[in-house]
Amino acid sequence: MSAHTLVFATNNAHKIEEAQAIVSGQLTLISLKEAGVEIEVDETGTTFFENAFLKAQAVYAATGLPCVADDSGLCVDALNGAPGVYSARYAGEPVNHAANNQKLLQVLEGEKNRKASFRTVLCVVGLEGSEGRPLYFEGTVAGEILANPSGFEGFGYDPIFQPEGYRVSFAEMSASQKNALSHRGNAFKSLMRFLELRSEYGSAAHIPPLPVSEFNYDLPTGRIAFDALEPRDSSKLLIYKGSLESSALTEGDERIKEAQFSDLVDLMETGDVSVANDTKVIPARLHGKVQGGALVEVFLLNPIDAAWTQWEVMVGNRRKFKEGETVTVSGVAGESGAIRIVWLDRDKNQIEMSHSGEFATMQDAIERLGAVPLPPYIERDVNEGDKERYQAIFAQHAGAVAAPTASLHFTEGLRERLSDKGIRFGYLTLHVGAGTFKPMTSEFANQHDMHAERFAVGIHLLDCLMEARVENRRVVAIGTTSMRVLESLYFVGCRLLHGCWEGMVYSGDGYDLGLRMLDGCEISMERSMAAVVAYARSGGGMIQGQTQIYILEGFEFRVVKGLITNFHQPKSTLLMLISAFVRGDWQRIYGFAIGRDFRFLSYGDGSLLWR
Repeated sequence: MSAHTLVFATNNAHKIEEAQAIVSGQLTLISLKEAGVEIEVDETGTTFFENAFLKAQAVYAATGLPCVADDSGLCVDALNGAPGVYSARYAGEPVNHAANNQKLLQVLEGEKNRKASFRTVLCVVGLEGSEGRPLYFEGTVAGEILANPSGFEGFGYDPIFQPEGYRVSFAEMSASQKNALSHRGNAFKSLMRFLELRSEYGSAAHIPPLPVSEFNYDLPTGRIAFDALEPRDSSKLLIYKGSLESSALTEGDERIKEAQFSDLVDLMETGDVSVANDTKVIPARLHGKVQGGALVEVFLLNPIDAAWTQWEVMVGNRRKFKEGETVTVSGVAGESGAIRIVWLDRDKNQIEMSHSGEFATMQDAIERLGAVPLPPYIERDVNEGDKERYQAIFAQHAGAVAAPTASLHFTEGLRERLSDKGIRFGYLTLHVGAGTFKPMTSEFANQHDMHAERFAVGIHLLDCLMEARVENRRVVAIGTTSMRVLESLYFVGCRLLHGCWEGMVYSGDGYDLGLRMLDGCEISMERSMAAVVAYARSGGGMIQGQTQIYILEGFEFRVVKGLITNFHQPKSTLLMLISAFVRGDWQRIYGFAIGRDFRFLSYGDGSLLWR
């Protein structure tokens, strides 16, 4: 017996038989009759999602049992998706499959474009651990409409639908052949895969299992920038104008080219909204000694309290920093102050700090005694210039342990020239964590433990984004950190509307169909943002939280049209983000950059990518 039992909200015997064959041994489906209910639900929705929700909700209300309902249909390209949700009654009442087929063939007579797809949406209601909201799973199969019916198996439009890559109709296939590739089969497979992974990965079970190996490339050591250029905007800038259709770049191809970062003014349009991250990097590396003289490095990650006396940390030479020991961090000769560090909870890597001497606050002590947290791939000692150079001109709010590196290319002069052209600047805060450098050691993307980072967005930027959307102006994210917050806002709004906002956008939210549906209807960006704005206004003009957002191919971008970013490490979540934004074209972009001697990573050159 499988671990999950669902009532299947249908009276269609063919559909029940097909679904039970698909889920056999992995999921138990019981019919309405077995559940002891007789119910007919009017399918009054205008989308597959609405109709599936209406049926699932009604049956759940009648039985009190977890329930799955589907709505399926045939979508023909030449008919703008018709018959779609009206597939079952395309030829009128009562339902007559032969009449439906005959009508469709008549409508398509003489039409050369025969492309079509079967589509199924499943809605699951009442499943334990689903935050009290429906879950949705989708399945499609592409193909074409035949000129004449062929075959006697199956039901519905099966005799006139030929799946892509086959020379027979669905009605000429055995039940097992059809179930292996059908739209309903694909939807149920997504549901079963989710149920299988949910116990281990939680909401991350929705994340597509992309092979991490597909995001690898050879990064020569000579291409890594160990020092920053001066002036800041003298670095190179790669410009990418959208997906490249041809298989190879040609000399002078204007869709991808090289410029200088100072040329950015000429590459943006009046009215564009550029959004920067105004976090400020703290000198998060504290080097001290225990009583016995052993050297210990305490790397600050996240503050636990507002006074910055308690932190989550990583500790170098941890074995020397035992329970009951004190690490003392002293300044250079002549400085009277010091920081003393003890374990708050060694198992949780939490410490408590106190300061003495001339420091007014703990933040002041960290600023004076800490070292710049250069990324691990910059294999050199920190120098005096790094404290200023590893800080963006936008920096205002202290809390990051890594710089939003795309911002490092901006000068006050460049910002002024952009503003003079009519390009608006907006600001948000995302305190970049050390997790941004966490290597992906898993085989598939959905197995990676995505890090969370703290963010804050003010009402001024929210209003600016709403205005830009109404006026169809482009939003350009300065850096992947800004993009992560901007694209998180939609999911914040969805969670507010569902009543499940708890201060976190989770890694699987971008792939959870149920999160963006409310009563069977997709939540629009406008509705979501209105909820975010209302919440921010009620909270003093600011929305704060954490985001674990995981942007991979298949992610739907709703805010950002342009991205300014550096070049990222192989097999990293940031490279996956870039790939999603440029629709998989990252290899040509990175090949162009390596071939033109661009400098990579934090102190390297930049790119301007358009979607």
